[in-house]
Amino acid sequence: MVFASGTSVTMMSVMGVMIIFALSYNMLLGETGLLSFGHAVYYGLAGFFAAHAMNLARQQGLPVPLPVIPLVGGVAGLFFGVLFGAVSTRRAGTVFAMITLGLGEL
Repeated sequence: MVFASGTSVTMMSVMGVMIIFALSYNMLLGETGLLSFGHAVYYGLAGFFAAHAMNLARQQGLPVPLPVIPLVGGVAGLFFGVLFGAVSTRRAGTVFAMITLGLGEL
């Protein structure tokens, strides 16, 4: 095993998530030129729904495997990304930035 402690694995996982976040932001701003202020709302909603799915499974006494919980969060983030993206990407420039700022304040 390369990493003996759980701290190393946790740090590498967080680094991986932040790398994906930075690459997606670079794709949005660097390639399309759209400045997004609400880019992190999808990560927040995914974490929110993953935590609630975990709590709901515990309250119902359902034996849910641990790898399913992040998938629930990912599907929730995807759903809200498509929903909010359909609304916000119809505009560009300052209007797009203000729409994403409003979505980020949710």
